Amino acid sequence: MVAAGVASALHKARETVKLKARLVLERDPADQETATADCADPDGSPVPLPDGGCGASFLLCLACENARVRDDHHPRLVLLHQALGNARSALPQLVWDRRWGDPAARLEDLASAPARRTARTLRPGRTGRQPVGGSARHAA
Repeated sequence: MVAAGVASALHKARETVKLKARLVLERDPADQETATADCADPDGSPVPLPDGGCGASFLLCLACENARVRDDHHPRLVLLHQALGNARSALPQLVWDRRWGDPAARLEDLASAPARRTARTLRPGRTGRQPVGGSARHAA
């Protein structure tokens, strides 16, 4: 009985951490850009704001089925993963796990799936350092 409860809790935890974002080749002009992905339905957020839209942290985007990850998101996702890794050395392990463990696991899931990996996934470029919504022409 206890083993079944532990197995159920482990399954729920893995579902929470799991990467749920869809990988797409092209941007849909109707999607809203976020720091980590494009959102296909901010009003259908699992974390809605009282006035509409999404109230989730950008760190939760990759756990949402509304998220769409394109190739040009990968450089900034690599930088985010590196930043989370750097925070690991500055915090006690339990604190890091509680704050950053789930987002880091989703980023690792994205990077580890061979069918999802591209050369840009492993090497951040200038694109990843541009402001969200910016373009090469408009970036300072």
